[in-house]
Amino acid sequence: MSGHGGVLIHLYPEQPLVEVATIDINDDDAYTISSTHFRRVFKSDNKAVWDLLKINLIDLPSYNHIRRYVVKSDGRQAWISLRQFYEVEDFIERTRETAFARLTSTFYKGETSKFDFEKYINVHKTANRMLQICNFNSGSGLDDATKIQHFKSGIRPEAGLEVALTTSRSYPTYRGFDHLVSFVSTEVDQKKIRGQQVASFTNRRVSSTQTSQSSKPTSNHDKSIESCVVDGKRIYRMSYPKKEFSSFTKAQREAVLKNAQRTSSLFAREGSICSSGFP
Repeated sequence: MSGHGGVLIHLYPEQPLVEVATIDINDDDAYTISSTHFRRVFKSDNKAVWDLLKINLIDLPSYNHIRRYVVKSDGRQAWISLRQFYEVEDFIERTRETAFARLTSTFYKGETSKFDFEKYINVHKTANRMLQICNFNSGSGLDDATKIQHFKSGIRPEAGLEVALTTSRSYPTYRGFDHLVSFVSTEVDQKKIRGQQVASFTNRRVSSTQTSQSSKPTSNHDKSIESCVVDGKRIYRMSYPKKEFSSFTKAQREAVLKNAQRTSSLFAREGSICSSGFP
């Protein structure tokens, strides 16, 4: 690139530089000509290309193909290496097959911690970009109708989005892939909110039930056991743990002792009746 926005094409060392406003991207000669690979301008451009490649690819597997050029910051050789790997027919075919495999074998069955709707969307968008990269359909990738077909096919009934998908068929607005994705995403978000509300209501009911049950007699405080209220606390005719008994008021402890005496008297009477029945 020249300093004032034009494009400099280096033809041959013995020919002068030719400056043009634009170049035809379909003109193969513009990209395959022999250019000068020295001088200050080329070195600057070469490093600029390297910097762009490094910034965009350093966290991707493709960076492994150009790592060896990091010392010299050789953008030209890095670019050539990438083209040699990614533009061969074998790679293009593998990319196309991988993209279609992802579109046909990825399913959304509802929100889970490992796979949510956002990840499902990303799988489809990534696969569509892969098809564009490998020049499928002249570089356009899948048309919207085919994208939508794959997208809907992967949403299983257990996801609970059948109503949303049926609704989308009735409105021309949702015949575009991006519009459909936005619409279904909104439905998924609403479904999550409703689920959270139901879970919150259920938790409140369970908590209320547990609180109510905790205020009732436990197995040691059965309703059938004789009881009385002393100083605001219901005292049952039973044995209390030492720690709990110590926390009672004086009147409550006296009530526990009276109940214990009554129980002892009852057992004594029942024992004497039983004993009188035997010689």
